[in-house]
Amino acid sequence: MRAVRHALLAGDDTSEFDFVSLRPFDDATLLLETRVAIARFFDVPTTRINRDVQLVDDLRVDKLEPFFQFSVVKSVIASQRIEPEPFGFSMAGIETIDDLTAAIRHVINGFDRNIKDQGKPES
Repeated sequence: MRAVRHALLAGDDTSEFDFVSLRPFDDATLLLETRVAIARFFDVPTTRINRDVQLVDDLRVDKLEPFFQFSVVKSVIASQRIEPEPFGFSMAGIETIDDLTAAIRHVINGFDRNIKDQGKPES
């Protein structure tokens, strides 16, 4: 964890604009929340999290599981001001911040469906 933090601190700053505009993503707000959560996890300024960072190769999240997953995913979900429910989450196949954000969006969409389904009578 210290080595990753040191590497992040030694890197260049990336503005919020540059981070979001690097390539299209359908939910820039959630993407930025994921960036903030990762920065908090490593205790670095948000500007030090580059969009092209590789979760395993650069951030070594494979060595930081399940703490990374629990901390970052829970933080992003909490930022959405929704009532979280129990959920399953796997980091398998997740390599980038974009991948991680899309997986978190999938979990949040599941919460939204459950809330909508609670008001419907059973068939």
